Amino acid sequence: MNELIARLEEQAVEIAKLKVTVEELMKKNDELERTREILAKTCKFHNDFFEDLGLREHFQKYFDEKIKEEQKNG
Repeated sequence: MNELIARLEEQAVEIAKLKVTVEELMKKNDELERTREILAKTCKFHNDFFEDLGLREHFQKYFDEKIKEEQKNG
């Protein structure tokens, strides 16, 4: 009986550790989601800015060239 109680206590400790880990991961996920939203809005404003200036096509060509160059270099 004592063995069973000891095992249950061990499992309770493990569950508590897992809960803490899950809470930490959820906080990190929330942070990452906020960062993703900020980056998405920044990209949209960036694209809108270039579009308003009539530079979108020029920027896209430049961007595509940089991507190709980066892929070649590794």
